[in-house]
Amino acid sequence: MSNTNDEASTLVEAIRTAERILVIVGAGLSRPSGLPTFREDPGFWGNRTTQVLTKSTFDVDPISVWCPFERLRQLALLALPNCGHIALAELARAKPGVLTISQNIDDLLRRAGHEESQLVDLHGPLFMISCSHDACSFNSQNMDAAPTVPGLVIASWDATDPSIVLPHLSSDDVPRCPCGSGILRPGVCWYGERLPKQALQRINDWFESATYVDLVLVVGTDRAPYLQEAEAAGADIAFFNISEDDLEADMDAWIINDDASNSLPALIGAALGLHIRSTTAT
Repeated sequence: MSNTNDEASTLVEAIRTAERILVIVGAGLSRPSGLPTFREDPGFWGNRTTQVLTKSTFDVDPISVWCPFERLRQLALLALPNCGHIALAELARAKPGVLTISQNIDDLLRRAGHEESQLVDLHGPLFMISCSHDACSFNSQNMDAAPTVPGLVIASWDATDPSIVLPHLSSDDVPRCPCGSGILRPGVCWYGERLPKQALQRINDWFESATYVDLVLVVGTDRAPYLQEAEAAGADIAFFNISEDDLEADMDAWIINDDASNSLPALIGAALGLHIRSTTAT
């Protein structure tokens, strides 16, 4: 289905009548809030995302990993939830059967007021720091404006630009964990690491709590975990901020190409009888 007025109205009705809704969120939701995505802003990670976001790279050169993560953390501290985040929070508040799986690490859905019990952070929070030693379970939150690594001052330029000389820091400058066995690392899930067991269990519990799923909203991502499971449970599917080229040719779904910070408030607001502004929240 394409984005026409008639089809938008059918999606509004589907949202209105649905009881069990799975929402799968990716970085495209937060881009209107000023946060970069891997696809549209590859330079933020030095065009080598899969190399930077790994434990093996951190073990060899922790500063090269901390630079982009610290810059993203600083951006996320200043960012505001946009009205797409707020619309999804309103949806969860109105419908206890909603489960939102967020692949984002920016915490903007939570800051928009999303119900905690209906939100699963699949890749962990950006503001959490943990120990690099596998046997240590240390975690601590860092919401301070000061950099996690002292001396790692993030300027306005892209810290991953190879022409920019990074701060002269080494692994010895990264604070050590209180356990004494490792250094502090971003508390997120990197490529090649196992997803958090508790997050996976909460998702499995949601699927097992009923035999059906009414609707899936895929927002700002072409990588939608659990989409096949939801479709097998009878769900209709709607995609927001995704190109039709990224979909299988025979997939029957609503495709809403408008900015999700505009389309989500309009459609969810109409379904719930609410007025949700289509501008960045303040």
